[in-house]
Amino acid sequence: FTCLPEGHTKQERSEIRRGLLLKRANNEKQAIGCKVCGYTKCCSALEWHHPNNDKEASPGNLIGHSWNRYKKETSKCDLLCANCHREEHEKLKG
Repeated sequence: FTCLPEGHTKQERSEIRRGLLLKRANNEKQAIGCKVCGYTKCCSALEWHHPNNDKEASPGNLIGHSWNRYKKETSKCDLLCANCHREEHEKLKG
């Protein structure tokens, strides 16, 4: 995103950029849906799950910093709805 509005402070431009990237990420999550049940209704209920022990960062924390780092981290994840994500963690508890 190189064409950000002029006349804003660096912080304001950064917030606008993060908002645009967050919208892009949410649209992508809804297009993919939950790997287990296919849920797509609400992007806030879709979460990235690291099935392996290779987590470098939480994808949501990377959105405002680097789209490439976000994509790299999500490539290691499964997208699950909140319910399926909780069930997956329960399985891991054993």
